Amino acid sequence: MKKISFEKATKNKVVGEGKRYVIFGLIVTAIDFILLFILKELLLFSHYLVAAAISFLIATSISYYFNMRHVFKGYYDSIIKLRLYVVFLVITGVGLLINEAIMFRLTEGFGWYYLSSKIIASAIVIFWNFLAKKLFLFSDWAILKKYKFKPKK
Repeated sequence: MKKISFEKATKNKVVGEGKRYVIFGLIVTAIDFILLFILKELLLFSHYLVAAAISFLIATSISYYFNMRHVFKGYYDSIIKLRLYVVFLVITGVGLLINEAIMFRLTEGFGWYYLSSKIIASAIVIFWNFLAKKLFLFSDWAILKKYKFKPKK
């Protein structure tokens, strides 16, 4: 059996997580866009930012499931997943603020169609979410480690 260095193993793990994050991120982003369209165009929500916030929060819950189950596999026992969800929501809340600010600026400030604004906002928020979740939830020095939550081996 060929041995590989810790650095290479870590890099391979991060690359694998990144690939899975992109795949599931695209699925969740599609859900977010579809919900936004349904809320705004079919259910006739009066303001696109309200519809965007609702679709974003629903997509976030789906994203949490994918992240815990498929992307960053096996990091924590189920007992602390609720606490992780709170941290996940804080990170995603920042993402929501970024999303809403960009959509507002592009739609109101530059006259873009709200779905076009959502494309740009989503691209930026996807990077924020991956980096923040990786650093604060699923890294060797994650913020939860200071509370003695141990990842599963």
